[in-house]
Amino acid sequence: MRTLVLLIICITLFSAPVYSINGYVALDYDTMSNTGTGEIYLYETFGKFTVGGKFITEIWQFNLKDGYFPAGAPGAQIYDLIIEYDLTPQITFKFTEGCKHYFSQSRIFYGDTEYIKIGVRYEF
Repeated sequence: MRTLVLLIICITLFSAPVYSINGYVALDYDTMSNTGTGEIYLYETFGKFTVGGKFITEIWQFNLKDGYFPAGAPGAQIYDLIIEYDLTPQITFKFTEGCKHYFSQSRIFYGDTEYIKIGVRYEF
């Protein structure tokens, strides 16, 4: 299953010209628990369909090294393949297939978590 997801993401991302891919890079920090997340989201729109890949790293024991540089121990990596369909300008259906992979330093040894999510969004 993971191989299929990675294959679809690679085909989608590398078949479109580089200049037409949209996305963002984000870094969030929780000051209360000293955790953070780093996120990269790349997507391409094909008419009413949007296909993208989201990659999130959960960072535990997050702090600033030397007071300037973000640092921490990565606990898990989340891989998502996201397909959205705009039924109308206000209604969007969303399909997400993903996996959460725990690193050894997380001390969670029960394996990866795979999931499929289906959603709908109404904008007003």
